[in-house]
Amino acid sequence: MERLPSLWVDKAMIRLLLSDIDGTLIQYDPKIHKTDVDAIHQLQEHGVQFGLVTGRDIGFCRHLLTHHNLQADCIVANNGGSLWIQKHKVFEHHMDGEEVIAIMKQLDAYVGMCHPFICSEEREFFLMKHAYTADAWQSIRKTLAYLGNLSEEDLLQHLHRTKASVVKISLYTCNEQTTNALLPKLQAIFKEYEVLPTSIDYIEITKKRYS
Repeated sequence: MERLPSLWVDKAMIRLLLSDIDGTLIQYDPKIHKTDVDAIHQLQEHGVQFGLVTGRDIGFCRHLLTHHNLQADCIVANNGGSLWIQKHKVFEHHMDGEEVIAIMKQLDAYVGMCHPFICSEEREFFLMKHAYTADAWQSIRKTLAYLGNLSEEDLLQHLHRTKASVVKISLYTCNEQTTNALLPKLQAIFKEYEVLPTSIDYIEITKKRYS
């Protein structure tokens, strides 16, 4: 990330700083550089508002901010699927629990080629545990441990129990080749949704938003 102090050339023109997370605030190490943290604090002390615009879930954003003692005036998370002002959810383009269950049942056949999951606002991750052998389940838990708290509860069981709405379904594809192979198939199946690659090894499904 370009160091933020360079923005002080004419701070009178700056009212709001919105930043992406991956590849901007953080790289492979999930920590914000101290120079950037200090600069964000300085901007806010001078009345400049700060916010995040990211594909990441709200739980990740909160954890990142708390870890660095930062406050966000706004957060646009889940690829634009949710908007938070301060600590208040302003809007959310979500899929209800039954809708997500129907999608996940269609994705069941692709588990192994990809690894679908959802994340709660509390940053708990749920996968299709029932679709894995015991060894495969331990293997994917190890692979995705970097995400955070991976629940032992099966995703479908969780949805049946909670009826929770979901903003985004993520599919970890392991590599770019699998992403390229799966993307057109999933776009053909889920025509009523946004099905987009968000990195070389992730595809995400969200509610299609009409203007």
